[in-house]
Amino acid sequence: MQRRVVLAMFEGRAMAIDGAKLDEIIKILEVAHNCAVQRGVRSEEIYQRANLSYYRKLRSARAEGKPIVAISMLEPAELLEAMDIVPLRVEYIGPAAAVMTGNTEEPLNAARAFGYRAESCSIDRYIAGAFLLGWLPMPDAYVRGSMVCDATFRRGDVVGMLFNCPTFDLDVPYHDSASALEYYLKQMKELVAFLETIGKCKMDLVIEHEAIEQSGADTEGVRSKLESLFERLGNSN
Repeated sequence: MQRRVVLAMFEGRAMAIDGAKLDEIIKILEVAHNCAVQRGVRSEEIYQRANLSYYRKLRSARAEGKPIVAISMLEPAELLEAMDIVPLRVEYIGPAAAVMTGNTEEPLNAARAFGYRAESCSIDRYIAGAFLLGWLPMPDAYVRGSMVCDATFRRGDVVGMLFNCPTFDLDVPYHDSASALEYYLKQMKELVAFLETIGKCKMDLVIEHEAIEQSGADTEGVRSKLESLFERLGNSN
């Protein structure tokens, strides 16, 4: 009963999305990107450019008629991108919104008023607070996985309750075997079917392949640069 009363207090605010908060973050990232360019630090420039691009895409999603689906850190964003769905990476953007704007207390206070205990995971409290305050876009769905921690999985209950949006539970096997792979493949097929009802379009296998190839190339590029850096550091000793 108490939780329903608290939810009723926040429901109107949660639905009133504060686009100004994303605009503020974008301006901060534009300054950070320009500073990186001026300093000539290539790695920092690439990182800040990627951050800026992501937030701009998230900010313009509604105006462009693109669905937004919230995901945790280990859910496959490539599937969403192949279906022209914008992923809302909650572990990344929730705490970052508070830190980048220098407003770290308000989301924690909102989460506490909602019912989160002080000893709860701070990341979850920041995410819940950002949603409650309307700092994050309203998701059309939430894909939550069984990996990482239990709080990650339960977060979908809160988001689904706040926005009355459907959730998909991705049960990722913890062991490597033929049966586990078959089970995970079945989960992926069910996830694609779920996303097709949200995005109203079929998955483009060509775009999906390109997204996976690009993701792999980016990962390999970072690994190569790190290995080169460590080699130079080793030679300098």
